[in-house]
Amino acid sequence: MATMALFVLIFGAIIMIALQVFLSLRKSNWPGLVLPVICFICAFITVFSATTWEAAAASFFLSNLPTLLMLTIYFACREKKTKKQQIDKMNIQDLH
Repeated sequence: MATMALFVLIFGAIIMIALQVFLSLRKSNWPGLVLPVICFICAFITVFSATTWEAAAASFFLSNLPTLLMLTIYFACREKKTKKQQIDKMNIQDLH
């Protein structure tokens, strides 16, 4: 039973990362920010279930790890896309 739960968790993480890459590579900036915002809101909600300040801080930090991962993917994909656009623009200028 535990191996099935671990499989579902890993598969879900892979799907979320693939979705984040897909959304981050869209023409508009906003779709790539949807998942990090959702992760941040979920992390913020977990703070209210903590009983002490230490538990709230630890919960907030650990719950924001997926947010940091999603933002890292977002900025890496946007940087790659920006570089590609600049290279395409230079190639077009070279043709003229």
